[in-house]
Amino acid sequence: MRLARKSRCENRANNIVNVIKNKLFSDQFCQDNKIEKKNFTRKTKLYFENLVITILNLGKASIQKELEKFFEKLGKMQKITAGALTHARKKLSPSAFISLNKALVDTFYDSNNSESKKIIRRILGVDGSCIELPKNAAIIEEFGSAGNQKGAKPLGVASCLFDIVNKVAIDASLNPGNSGENRLAFKHLEHVGLGDLLLFDRGYKCIWLMFAIVQTGADFLVRLPSNAFKEATLFKESNETDKIVRLKPLRESLKTCVELGIATKPLKVRLVKIFLESGEIEILVTSLLDDITFSYSIFKDLYHLRWGIEEYYKTIKCVLEVESFCGKSVNAIYQEFYASIFM
Repeated sequence: MRLARKSRCENRANNIVNVIKNKLFSDQFCQDNKIEKKNFTRKTKLYFENLVITILNLGKASIQKELEKFFEKLGKMQKITAGALTHARKKLSPSAFISLNKALVDTFYDSNNSESKKIIRRILGVDGSCIELPKNAAIIEEFGSAGNQKGAKPLGVASCLFDIVNKVAIDASLNPGNSGENRLAFKHLEHVGLGDLLLFDRGYKCIWLMFAIVQTGADFLVRLPSNAFKEATLFKESNETDKIVRLKPLRESLKTCVELGIATKPLKVRLVKIFLESGEIEILVTSLLDDITFSYSIFKDLYHLRWGIEEYYKTIKCVLEVESFCGKSVNAIYQEFYASIFM
């Protein structure tokens, strides 16, 4: 049985590699992801696929050092200067790396569907994280900055929809530093559906987002601050540990629902009280109402799985060094961010 499982994993991995390779070397992929039609019309040392692979292989110690290592592996003896790379990457849209990641994700789930048809199809974490960016006027204009004018640092906000069990980044975005995390989470919802369970921390307490998630056929589990809404405050002060309440969007939430096309019919949710070893009381809200299938006892461990997305951000920051950008243009920032997500 172990050999059969290993064989399935190897077949799945080979399938993914072949899909990515075929996509990368296709003429259509080049056409779809170049900035202008006139770009990449001649086979140069940094032709389209070579440029994409070069950016995927960029090390953070030195552009030139990594370029030399990369082309040496390819058997190419020509030296490529950092200036040549800077010039070539102006022709490449960051959408190339988003498209590659989508192909990887789609292929993974297509070949993994036999293991995912359960009561909960996927356990997905959603979270944001600040990304430090190189300091120049164009980047500050695109992303904004934090701190006083003299010591201001350009900051972006990453948002990610992450399959915690399979460790797959399903969707990610890099956004201006003043972007609201709830709005960014809403944009991820086109990638979720029936049977998915989304885990959120206290920053994602807004009622309109809960309504939007249920409308997709997915479910949610959110940790609440005690003052999130009246029903949560009363529940925390009560002796109850598990209770179903009905929520309806009030003025601001109602306005957002109308703006985003979210149904506003009152929503039944379940409040769960968790007692931590520290003595702290944690309040969770979920759309998982069935207390037989989803008993009270599972929610502490279920919510703890959300830590997986924190570990994911550690990986892209500490291992892939996503904040150590080689390029200094806005286009290069997007290229390297989405290349890191794909890697």
